[in-house]
Amino acid sequence: MALMVTSDLLNTIAKMGLATLRESIQLVKRTNREYEKDITAATPGSTVNVVVPAPITAVTVTPGGVHPNDTAAITPTVVPITLDQWYRAAFAFSDKQKKQVELGIIPMQIDEAIRGLVNKIEVHTWLNYKKFFGYSGTAGTTPFATDISAFLTAEKLANDQLMPGDRRALIMDTAANANWKGLRRTFDRNFMDIGVEPVWTQHVPTHTTAATHYQVNDDGNALAVGDKTVAIETDGSVSGYARIGDIITFAGDTQTYVVTAVTGGTGTTSSINIYPGLKLDPGTHAAITFKSSHVCNLLFHPNAIAFAMAPMQAGAGQYGVPAQEATAVDQASGLALRVTFFRQFYQDEWSFDALWGSAVPRPELGVRISG
Repeated sequence: MALMVTSDLLNTIAKMGLATLRESIQLVKRTNREYEKDITAATPGSTVNVVVPAPITAVTVTPGGVHPNDTAAITPTVVPITLDQWYRAAFAFSDKQKKQVELGIIPMQIDEAIRGLVNKIEVHTWLNYKKFFGYSGTAGTTPFATDISAFLTAEKLANDQLMPGDRRALIMDTAANANWKGLRRTFDRNFMDIGVEPVWTQHVPTHTTAATHYQVNDDGNALAVGDKTVAIETDGSVSGYARIGDIITFAGDTQTYVVTAVTGGTGTTSSINIYPGLKLDPGTHAAITFKSSHVCNLLFHPNAIAFAMAPMQAGAGQYGVPAQEATAVDQASGLALRVTFFRQFYQDEWSFDALWGSAVPRPELGVRISG
């Protein structure tokens, strides 16, 4: 006889899926998750705001009979996280597999479904690398082959960018991780008290750069320190086009900048928005160097990336037919996963779904280590 789909069975499957999800993600589990508690309705498009405090400068105290009235008004930066990523992974589930669940065995279909969701969640969250302007290493060369200099350069940048010293993570692709572990076995003293949690994942992205041979176009449009919009032009050579996430430098300025917006077509680019604002005036027709395509290993602090996931509201259905469902929420990590059962034409459909979003409130708290 076919097994009945009970609420206990649904809850067990949801918890099994959640356990697999929690074990598999790497970047997400190291992000800032504290804003999830402010989500009041988990529906696609829900928004929660991350408040980034404004800096405050200390002033000299001058005793007197009148209050100096030197308290400056501050305007914190607000970065929204929009829950705009809603994905599901569906599969057919046999009576034999349902029985395995009752016996405490995780059927392979659950693992496959969760793997699909993990890929979506991690890949989407990794796209936040495009906000980080700190850069070390050599494009096209896997770091840590002979030493940890790429890490030490990234660490210095992180310190200069005021990244907190605690809870730092170094997330690498498999090639960098292999080098890292090889060095650690050989030169273990170099890794004592290094102050980071090293982890690896297959989801580290590669940033592809398409632009070369650009220069500042400041004819009649002088630039100033702090500017974040720069008109650019080709230097007469084949140039391609700029992309969001490109890392650039200006001649005479060692600061690296990230391209946050692009104006122009797919042939050439007429202007770019950058972060941070210019540290130096690049000068007339200053040459622009684009870092070549590179793997985006990261040294970052949890406060660099804010991630939010919340339980989906009840009420899933298909073609107007109500469905049975259960939601599991991990109390430690805040991850939430819903499983839904649909009885179709001579088959059972099971579906895991999740809703999430992410943002970068503090780009200073991340550094790319290129590979």
